[in-house]
Amino acid sequence: MITFPRLLRNVTAMTLRLFLLPLCLLPVFPALSQSLLRSERLPTPANVEHTYLNINAPAGEIFIKPSISCGSGYWRVSGPDTSVSRQIRVYAAPQGGHLMRTLTLNFAAPQSQARSSANMRVSEQFFAGSTASRIEVNPDPSAVHDLFLDLGVGACRMDLSGLSLENVNINSAFSDVVLTYNSANQIEMKEMEIHAANATVILKHPEYARAGLVTVQNDMGETRLILGGARIAHSNFYLKSGVGPCFIVIHPNQPVKLILRGGFFSTIEVAEEFQQVEPGVFVNAAALRSPDKVSKIICDVDFGNISVMSSD
Repeated sequence: MITFPRLLRNVTAMTLRLFLLPLCLLPVFPALSQSLLRSERLPTPANVEHTYLNINAPAGEIFIKPSISCGSGYWRVSGPDTSVSRQIRVYAAPQGGHLMRTLTLNFAAPQSQARSSANMRVSEQFFAGSTASRIEVNPDPSAVHDLFLDLGVGACRMDLSGLSLENVNINSAFSDVVLTYNSANQIEMKEMEIHAANATVILKHPEYARAGLVTVQNDMGETRLILGGARIAHSNFYLKSGVGPCFIVIHPNQPVKLILRGGFFSTIEVAEEFQQVEPGVFVNAAALRSPDKVSKIICDVDFGNISVMSSD
């Protein structure tokens, strides 16, 4: 015999399933609607000593990681809008021992608006049809590269582990940037430079880049630097934030010297593991043990909070 409370529980459970079913299917439909628009193998000619890889993406998601095969790289573009495939331009110009590769997605604002330094605001509505596009680039790990990224609206995720990068330059308007290393750059990098107008910038284990200088200038947004204790080579890091917090997380085995500068409306919080040696200057125990392997971090925030902590 079915009692009224039991019947009520059954009806409630069925109603809940019917309500949750559309929510469960929501993430599935965008994935099903994605289609591969273009894909191309990028072989590295035997006589090329240096490759300049330029990626111009005004909207969408960008994923960069090394190719699994030496001697060639790959790129592919996917998205729900098949018309985007007609707006992709790939250009390669060999010059002696150098190769210039340019990947451009031309569904941007007009040239005058896109290049205007006086008006950097981008209309979300203008890019509504292209923000779902996905770009995947796999550079050849055996070739020496200079990497240049010009980003608009969206997100950029990079795992640059094991590549041979000599210079990295990233310019982002409103695209969040996450850059990760899990293994060392095969050559010493000269410089890594990141500039964002309004974005979140996260660097995970950039000590593996083996860069002489890493510069991050974030006009408005969160900046996060995470050093993992690899101690591959000492680097200099310069973090400049206009408006927004800056978080610095350092492994106890990573020797560092911190120079922290805050504006009138800024606050500075440093974990007790770091010793202040002079006003605004801090070192950790690893730096006192290995002063010849110290990496210098300069953090300058006009309006926001600087937080320094030690990782486990």
